[in-house]
Amino acid sequence: GFQNLKAVGGNLTINCGSQMDTIKSFNNLISISGNLSIYFRGDIEVFMSLEKLEEVGNLLEISSLNNAIIDLSSIQSLQTVGNSIILNGSISDFGSVQNLTEINGHLLIRNNMIIEDISSFNNLNFIAKGLEIASNPLLVSISGFSNLNSMDYFLVANNNFLSDIAGLNHPINLLHTFLQQSVIRDNFTII
Repeated sequence: GFQNLKAVGGNLTINCGSQMDTIKSFNNLISISGNLSIYFRGDIEVFMSLEKLEEVGNLLEISSLNNAIIDLSSIQSLQTVGNSIILNGSISDFGSVQNLTEINGHLLIRNNMIIEDISSFNNLNFIAKGLEIASNPLLVSISGFSNLNSMDYFLVANNNFLSDIAGLNHPINLLHTFLQQSVIRDNFTII
């Protein structure tokens, strides 16, 4: 396995099918200079063991396809992502990303069929590009992001049961000069 691997000097891509339920091989990995792309397929529930990962130099993309459910609760040490974070599909727990302070691209949370609350990302203070939370049909509350103070734009859309955006209810410096880029729309129950 990769138990002794501490750094990847390029990209790391993991494709998982229906046979895996835990990925433990990368539990000593601290940094990836390129992209970290993880794709899960099938009717599985997967636990990621990346508790020492502190930095992803470029893109962090985690996607669940075909009913896969991903638990990210072990990603406890992540502090910086050099580009964007794309969380696509059914991710059951974002709670462990409390040490993340900056994203030098976008943060996209979309197409999650199970998440009801986004309560994490409370130490995140900077997103260089946009925050997009879209097409999460069971999302009721956005209570995280309490220290977010600067981003380019935001889009919160098509979250059918969203009724609470308290996590975004504080002054945030929007860097984009076109205000129409920052919208909250098509969230059925938001008041």
